[in-house]
Parts: sequence; structure tokens; C-alpha cells
Amino acid sequence: MSRSQFPRYTDGDVIITLAEVHTYQLHSSVLRRCSAHFRRLLIEEKATKPDETARESGVYVRYQLELADYELDGVGWVVIKSTDSMNNGTSPTADSRPEAPRLALHRFTHYDNLFRTFYHIKPALDETNLILTIRDSMGLMELAERLGSISAITECIENALLDHGQPLFQSIAVNTMAWLDLAYRLQSATIMKESLIHVIGQWNSLTSETKSQMKPDVFGVCEKKYHELNEKKREIDSEILCHYTPECFAPGQSNISPNYRVLDSTKICGWMTVAIFRETYGRAINDGLNFRAEDGGAKLYRQIASCDDLVTQPAAKRFCEQFQLTEERDCIEIQLFKLKLRLKQLVQPLLVNRSLLDVKVQPLKYLTCVQIRTDDLKFLTERRNLESRG
Repeated sequence: MSRSQFPRYTDGDVIITLAEVHTYQLHSSVLRRCSAHFRRLLIEEKATKPDETARESGVYVRYQLELADYELDGVGWVVIKSTDSMNNGTSPTADSRPEAPRLALHRFTHYDNLFRTFYHIKPALDETNLILTIRDSMGLMELAERLGSISAITECIENALLDHGQPLFQSIAVNTMAWLDLAYRLQSATIMKESLIHVIGQWNSLTSETKSQMKPDVFGVCEKKYHELNEKKREIDSEILCHYTPECFAPGQSNISPNYRVLDSTKICGWMTVAIFRETYGRAINDGLNFRAEDGGAKLYRQIASCDDLVTQPAAKRFCEQFQLTEERDCIEIQLFKLKLRLKQLVQPLLVNRSLLDVKVQPLKYLTCVQIRTDDLKFLTERRNLESRG
């Protein structure tokens, strides 16, 4: 729908003039419902009651608004403007309409798009590429913020951005803090969730200055989910360090009996393998390579999941040479591989990708496994409710 096709509601009781060729006849009930600013403007005390002649002619206009001096704030507000034509309730003609200030074309577009959203008409955002969609979305969002109408535009902007798919998610991964701020302003749960997953994954690498710039509500959620994730990592670290292979048990045992002496050579290899792995993993923890690392332990946990050489053959070789276990070396290497296959299952919860980014195409150095629930985003609902009462 082009600008010229925007409906003119003949039963509308509000005339809004942005320029001589940019006028709208809308409904005060719709404007009040969608905008805190219009709720303050369109009050009965400022309404003009059409006289009998006007009513018989089907004229319903009770309010006339025009654009104020837009240079004051760079966007432009609409304010009540009384004219002679309003005194008798007639609809203003082109000659009687107040002359609005000159306004850049894109400013008209933002107003036009905002009014479209009020009437559930898709706004005319440029969706040629992500950059152009962001440009138009930001302009519309800034205007909606001024007029207390964010709730009216959230869904349409969110959908326009999400339609770009992976380019959007790649942008969020690269410019996470900017998208986090946009999601908060837009009250977009989907973009907020995606941004939070990336922010929390990078939490250890963020500076104190960066964290201090977050909105308190957002910072609180990040801190909470970060600590929850670290607790999960601690549990997994403990499970890894306490894990035994089946070769460590006597037939039929489900746990280790202190009175049982392992005599079988395979079981000896099993115990030695566990000892070698624990020494290596303990050293990794001591070096801060687990959840304390800048990458949140991503490299360490991925090594385990891929059965990579976290405990290398040279390490096993050195162990065997140190304790003169030449004959047991092959057995230990086999048991070591089996152990890593079992440990792989323990770290799988940390390797789940809960973001919408295709990490196979764009690998990340951090984890994206944190789970953001609807309840974690209740601050967005609270902001929306606050706006509706504004």
C-alpha cells in the first residue's frame, strides 16, 4: 500500500496535519488506545462539539492536530491546534489548515508507518536488505518512543527483522550489545532472547564498563542466568572428576568396594586411565580453563565432546615411562579413548545451541547453551504495561 492509498476514515473525529499534502483523518479512540501521547492530547476538555448543521452533513471532526516545530527535538510532535474551522465543527479545508513546518520525506514516512500500525496495516519498511530495514525500523521506533506507541510497532518491526533470517542472527552475534539495547527499546522478546544468549555466553570477556551500560533489568537477568549456567558447569566438572569406567568395577558391582582388590590387568589399566585423565583435567581447572575462562570453558568442553586429545598420547606415554608401564601403554590408550567417549555425554548439555544462529556456518568461541524462559523476560511485559498506563 503506497502513501496515497492510506485510508481516509470519513467517520474519523481527528484531523492530523503534517503538511498541506500530508493529512490524516483518524479516530480518537484508536489514537488513545495506541499512544500515551495522544491519550494526553485527546481529552474532552479540548474537543469541539460539531453543531447541528455539521452533524447533519456527516462531519465528525472534534480535534485538529498539527505538527509542532520539529527542529526542537528532531522528530516532530503533534499538538492541539484550534482553528476557526474547528469552532463550528466543520472539516477544515486545504486553505484553512495550518501550515506545518517543512519536514524531510523520511519523517513523513515514519508518521505514515506509525499510523498504519495503529490500524493493523503493515508499515512500508524497506526490506531490500537488513541495513535498510534497520534504518527504517529505527526511525519508526524513535518516533514511537516519543509518542508512547512502542507496543503498537513491536510485532511489525520484529517480523520485518526476523524475515532476514541468518543475516540478522549473524549481526546479533557480532553487535550483541547494540541489539540488546534495541530489543529492550522495542520490547521484542525474540530479539531480546537471542541477544541475551550471546551476551551471557561472552559474559567473562565483557568489561565492567560495558556491563554498567546495560539497563538494570537486563543486567539482573544476565547475572542470574550467568550464575545458573556456572553452577551447571560446576556440577559437570564434578561429574567428570568423579567418573569411573566400567573397567574399574568388579563383575556385578555398581560402585567401588573399598575391600575389593583389582587384580585383573584390564582393571588396572582402567584405574590408571582414570588417574591420568583426572590429573590432566584437574590441571585444566587449576589453569582456569573451565567456567572461569574468558570463553566460559567453551574450548575445554568442546574438546571433551569431540573426544579430542585433551589427554594426548604423549601424556599417556610420559605417564607409562615414568612408572615403567611399557607393556600397559596400548591398553591405557584404548581405555583413555573409551573414557572420553563416556565423558562426551556429560558435557552435551553445555554444547546445545539455543540461539537461532547457524553455528556450523558461523562458529562461535563461546557457548550458546543458556536457556532463556518467558518468565525471565517479564520485565518487558512490565514496561509494556507501564506504557499503556502512561
